[in-house]
Amino acid sequence: VVGYSGEDEFSRYPVLGTTKDLMEVYDTSTGSSLLLAGFSSSGVTRSQTNGEQTITRSSTGGLARAISPVFLWPFVGTRLEAQIEITAIAAPGSLLVIEARDGSNSIVTSANVNFSNGGIKTIALTVPTTTVTMSFYVNVGTTAGHNLTFKEPILRILP
Repeated sequence: VVGYSGEDEFSRYPVLGTTKDLMEVYDTSTGSSLLLAGFSSSGVTRSQTNGEQTITRSSTGGLARAISPVFLWPFVGTRLEAQIEITAIAAPGSLLVIEARDGSNSIVTSANVNFSNGGIKTIALTVPTTTVTMSFYVNVGTTAGHNLTFKEPILRILP
């Protein structure tokens, strides 16, 4: 697994991971006081402490999510799995979504799992031949104020 270290885009350097977990190249037990290392967000207020990411929906409607890094993906036909552990939730209708995108950044395929309770959430898909990038995200609830906390995000290659 190859990725990039560091949070500042201009100071990153390539690193080689030792497992099939693509997130291993990001130390997700660290990050800023707002976000896990490697993550971005949209439509949420957020905080991060000791590797646990809390996101709160800013408004009703649309997407409100914490977004994984985007991974270039030349390995078509492989099976990938995204996983997170929900440690606290007050957000019915939350989603864990994994997406494959093509060269024009259009979604080629995606899979999601809807959840309203804590615990480990997992979703998998087979990567289509037109895939260029892979990512996953956690969408929080449906109404302003819905919130959840998650930790240990994983994107891994399945055997």
